Amino acid sequence: MTKKHAAVTAPALDEQVWKKAMDDLRVKVGEDNFNNWLVQLRQEASTDDKVAVLSTATPFLVTWVTDHYAQKILDVLRAEVPGIQEVKITLRRPVGKKEVVSTRSFKPSTTARTNMLLAGRGARTPPQKPERVPISKIQQAVAERYDISTCHLKSRDFRQAKVVKARRIAMYIAKAEGYSLAEIGAAFDKFSNGAVHEAVQRIKNAIRQTWNVQHEIHALLNDLSAQRLPEK
Repeated sequence: MTKKHAAVTAPALDEQVWKKAMDDLRVKVGEDNFNNWLVQLRQEASTDDKVAVLSTATPFLVTWVTDHYAQKILDVLRAEVPGIQEVKITLRRPVGKKEVVSTRSFKPSTTARTNMLLAGRGARTPPQKPERVPISKIQQAVAERYDISTCHLKSRDFRQAKVVKARRIAMYIAKAEGYSLAEIGAAFDKFSNGAVHEAVQRIKNAIRQTWNVQHEIHALLNDLSAQRLPEK
């Protein structure tokens, strides 16, 4: 009988090369962007030397880093190891868990918005849901940060600019955490899917244009990091 050998897993880069790539990435994106979004990147084991598997701390950062920085990460890695063809950004394993629960993959031939993949699983196995912060906790953290009540935040009847901005940010974070438009709308005074989608898009646009919004969302993520709960 032919023996089956387990796949060899190893980081795509040694530590010195990894450090050089991250130093180059810091210069490429700027100190502020690196410290806010990329400083928590870590190398993970890979079964394919053409694929660099990296991890970060939250589902939001998996999405954010893939959508905004995957090409730049691939560029600096390929400058050190030309054979790397793909970057996978994973959610770092919580203490005591054996599996990475979600992965987003980026190749130069595809857009950064590729489908969610499950690391180490066959196609027939349904993906596990990543750990998420409850929407109520997101609402509470945003309301506290902007010094408004959660009732005002959730209600469509309060339309002051400060409240509207806070509501949109809360919806954006909830969407990045993996909640559906319907789930978010139900938590915000029955907002329609279209209204939630518009709010999320407005924050996406603001993030691209305004450093302050990036900073505010990053601060909120830090506040929420300890409140992440596993999906049942």
